[in-house]
Amino acid sequence: LGDNPAHEIYAQTKESHKKVLITMTNKLLEHHKGIGAVYPILGNHEGLPVNNLDVNENKQNWFLDFIADLWSPWLTPSSISSMRKCGYYTQLHPGSNLRIIGLNSLLQDGMNSYMWSNNTDRCGELVWLKETLEYSEKHNQPVIILGHYSPFTGWSIREWSKRYLVLIDRYSNIIRAQLFGHTHSDNFQIMFSNTPNEISGVALEHPSLSSNSELHPSY
Repeated sequence: LGDNPAHEIYAQTKESHKKVLITMTNKLLEHHKGIGAVYPILGNHEGLPVNNLDVNENKQNWFLDFIADLWSPWLTPSSISSMRKCGYYTQLHPGSNLRIIGLNSLLQDGMNSYMWSNNTDRCGELVWLKETLEYSEKHNQPVIILGHYSPFTGWSIREWSKRYLVLIDRYSNIIRAQLFGHTHSDNFQIMFSNTPNEISGVALEHPSLSSNSELHPSY
């Protein structure tokens, strides 16, 4: 769920950043070979510098090209194309009608300076999410949403989070899970519906493999 690079943010370079991501990807490829799918997600520490990623659907980005190629063993051709463009993707889990939606949390990151010119729906992620959920509903596809930031984190842009929660409420009938990371803690968050006394969803925040900061590693 994102944040493969170490949190030594002032010691990172483009080459060291790429080396870490290559190493982590190769380890996962080796471990999961033939036993299951992996659905990778960008975290705020994938940005270089941290929290920053210039995502513009009309402009090529070296990092998105790099990460789309690196993660291509797990992604469909359409997902790879979407990753190159905006850093998010969707595809069906092999052998099922379960739809995986992988968000790019850097598009809701209030610390991402590239968001300041459009901080509500950079690269059309929320419009794309609505269209994807609508398609899944029409085709009876259950959905799992993956991301790095949950909509409740203080790092998430407030207006983005509000619009996201409206979509969760509307399509709660097909959303089976929302899985996030970032906090390094094992938490869950309840999302309440606009309908009184109803819950529209639950977001699970998964703990980190790292003990940073002053926590027990989740393994």
